[in-house]
Amino acid sequence: IDPFDEIRMLDYGQRLISNKRNTFHQHNLAHFSGAEVAFHHVVLNGNAAVGIEIEKYFELDYPLNFIQLDHNHPLLSETNKHQLLDTLVYGSGNEFVKDTFVNGKSHSEKENLDSNIREDFKKTLKDLKNRD
Repeated sequence: IDPFDEIRMLDYGQRLISNKRNTFHQHNLAHFSGAEVAFHHVVLNGNAAVGIEIEKYFELDYPLNFIQLDHNHPLLSETNKHQLLDTLVYGSGNEFVKDTFVNGKSHSEKENLDSNIREDFKKTLKDLKNRD
């Protein structure tokens, strides 16, 4: 399961229904991007769906389940922090995920892209100057 793809598909479905582009906009959360609002609700409602009633993303005495992002991926390393979640949700797929942890233990190991390809991609992104 790709959590970012799931959010993207929810957004797409809501766009078709509402004929609006910013489907996750909420007035009380107006200073957050649509991806940030969606991610927040997905995490908390996903936890509630499996019986975990917490108000924060991580709390003591609860399982530590998370994904580790590949911070060396060119789209992530060249994106500013204010656009990072939007890049994760709308920028691509699970190639941003380096590892998956369940109950604090690693469950997957992904191979890194060839370093030359990464460096060429980073250079191209810098040359485009659209990720500042």
